[in-house]
Amino acid sequence: MLKAINGPCKPLRMWIDGRCFNLLKINGASAETKLRDDENESRSKEVQAEDNGKFSCSFKLPYIYCLALKQRDVLDTVNLSERTNTTIIIPKLGKDEKMVIRGDTKENVLEALEHMVNAVGQIRSRHAPLQFLSVRCSSEEIQSNFGRFKSEILADEKNIRGMEESIFQRDFKLHLTIDVLVLLDENEKNEAIAALKEYNELIMKPLLQKTGKLRIHLSGIECMNKNYEKVNVLYAKVKLVDETEDITLQKIANDLSHYFYERGLLKSFSADVKLHCTLVNTKYRKVSSSPKRKRVYKESIDARKIMEKYKDFDFGHCDFEQIHLSLMSSSDETSGDGYYKSLSSINLT
Repeated sequence: MLKAINGPCKPLRMWIDGRCFNLLKINGASAETKLRDDENESRSKEVQAEDNGKFSCSFKLPYIYCLALKQRDVLDTVNLSERTNTTIIIPKLGKDEKMVIRGDTKENVLEALEHMVNAVGQIRSRHAPLQFLSVRCSSEEIQSNFGRFKSEILADEKNIRGMEESIFQRDFKLHLTIDVLVLLDENEKNEAIAALKEYNELIMKPLLQKTGKLRIHLSGIECMNKNYEKVNVLYAKVKLVDETEDITLQKIANDLSHYFYERGLLKSFSADVKLHCTLVNTKYRKVSSSPKRKRVYKESIDARKIMEKYKDFDFGHCDFEQIHLSLMSSSDETSGDGYYKSLSSINLT
């Protein structure tokens, strides 16, 4: 049964060393919001009494977080230690150790932990996405129609400001992006792999037993912004073939996103996934005259003519066969089809 996801006002969650934490915004020396009583009780369990009468908590982090904390860019750990009367031990480079917070009272350790966890969340939010949940949309029919769409537009590229071949997606990489992730070590990757498999067993398999095989239809184009004169991303709109009120691609995507949100694995969270299959993205732009094929950013296209002529363009259909946990900016040479490398995938057929 697909679940309704109500409202975007949820705290960001993060997986840290086998535990899922709600992250709060930090403003100077104090948190802007407070944990609910049940969340506060759960967080308190992270703090343990030691034989010497002190209290402590510990957790392992990917080293990139430890490095950022040492640099004190997001959080001044020395100041935090003084304010909370705690000792904060950050592992050294190359040491397979846990971060430790130790203090005289449980309350002091808990306060330091709260700020530390939120600082880690801020560090992750600044990191570029490394992985994404994707659904491949590159059937022969779609690739053929996309090729025709691309050829017709390039035939008129002189009359379309900013248009050139390099900004088109490759036909064998056409896909839906459900959500993006920042998984920085094997523990985080394994948790995401497990989450995808569990989602398949608990949600997708029961759904498919009810619906049978699902198919996706790509038809119509739209831009990420409504100013068609300055467009950076042009995408195909997508939905399930024969959608019903209860079973839609939007609900499936939202449910997958919510499942990963609850596990603390998403870089950010929105109640409604932006369903899109990218066709053109100006971040792909290259200067062919450059021997190093240097990228040129922030050069938009004027998509008014494209939208006028191709707004209802039908790209065709594909089977909803798999959901991938894909690696950004990669190609799977071993498979021979050039699609993104996957940490894992689930079969839906």
